[in-house]
Amino acid sequence: MNATNFSINNQNVNGQLKAYYNTASFSSTAQLKLAGVTLNSKVWEQFTFVEQSPKIEILWNYKKSESELHTLKIAADKISLPGVFLENLTVDISQMVNAANRQNNLQVLIKPAKLVTDSSFFENEIIGEVLNKKNGFKLDSLTSSRTSLVLTGTDWKNISFNLDSHFLSEPNPKSDTYLTLKGSARYEEGLDARLVLQSRGQSLKFDMTRDESDKIVIKQLL
Repeated sequence: MNATNFSINNQNVNGQLKAYYNTASFSSTAQLKLAGVTLNSKVWEQFTFVEQSPKIEILWNYKKSESELHTLKIAADKISLPGVFLENLTVDISQMVNAANRQNNLQVLIKPAKLVTDSSFFENEIIGEVLNKKNGFKLDSLTSSRTSLVLTGTDWKNISFNLDSHFLSEPNPKSDTYLTLKGSARYEEGLDARLVLQSRGQSLKFDMTRDESDKIVIKQLL
């Protein structure tokens, strides 16, 4: 099967879909390429809580024989989240599933070329537990050109994560802030993470867990 000339939300979208199935080996492969405005603004709002229509590029490769393998590359020119603006965002996802051997593997890399926050970012309950006046932060904005989030695990319910970010604070761009977040989220065991924040010669450490009501709890370590 070969399909081209896609129309999504009454707009032409550049793309191509190729799919093959081998009747002898029962194996299959597929590839999808898309570039353009692929979701309407209201659908984006459901995911990001911000109404927007970013242009994205998608490359999806699929193979299935004894194992099932997905590789997905997504590039977006700009994505907005509450209090956060991401520019030239790239997402790389690789997932392998082998039901017979019960072997699963998931790897995700999320990396924006630029990340900018505004004042509403610090109003978030979780962020406010860390970046507050008590800890010496009086910030209106943070800018980062070095941020990456790596996820590894067996599936989306059992995953380890590593967030690494180097921020410059506004209006004082000479004040560097380094943030690292390492931990894991397990379906049966819950959240267990350590956040380290280094800024202005001080180092702050926090434990992050979830309570019985599934709320994230942050505890500063002495």
